[in-house]
Amino acid sequence: SAAALYQQVSASSWFTAETRGWAQEQRNELLAASANQDAHADAAHADDPDALGLVPPPPGQARAARSLATELERAQELAERGQWTAAIARAENASDLAPPGDLRALELLERLYAAVGDLQGQTEALGRQIVATADARARGELWHRRARVYRGFPDRQAEMYRCLKEAHAASPDDAALAHELHADAMARGDW
Repeated sequence: SAAALYQQVSASSWFTAETRGWAQEQRNELLAASANQDAHADAAHADDPDALGLVPPPPGQARAARSLATELERAQELAERGQWTAAIARAENASDLAPPGDLRALELLERLYAAVGDLQGQTEALGRQIVATADARARGELWHRRARVYRGFPDRQAEMYRCLKEAHAASPDDAALAHELHADAMARGDW
């Protein structure tokens, strides 16, 4: 779950102290939001009983892969019909079924949250992708993508800058990223 991933980030030495503190804050906010959302979920889905009839993970790797594919397809179908909450629930279930390194469900979650304008959901999906990605350069690209999401929100510039710093730390040889970070640091008076 996202809360568990934020807990891992907050306890990991891979990330800066600032990022670990931020991850702990995000975990706390996510747990609070989840409790509130759970209270309203039953009423929101009463018109589509199948929408949240999540497929339990079957035994066996091949069956699990089919279940993952089924959940991803169902999430996409629900999104195409404009049933965003149900689509997100299906994609969340798919992320639970996904083997390590399979980011398809998290990428879908990122797109679904972006489609409904849920900044927190979108950036959390990106954060979960970052945690699940072993390759430093790929993590840097995800941090950079997260920074670009935050850039569009004037009240989230601190998070945008932090993401740029994390992206640069993961990909120090990326000249374009270094230039972008330098320009933002100068604008903030940090350079």
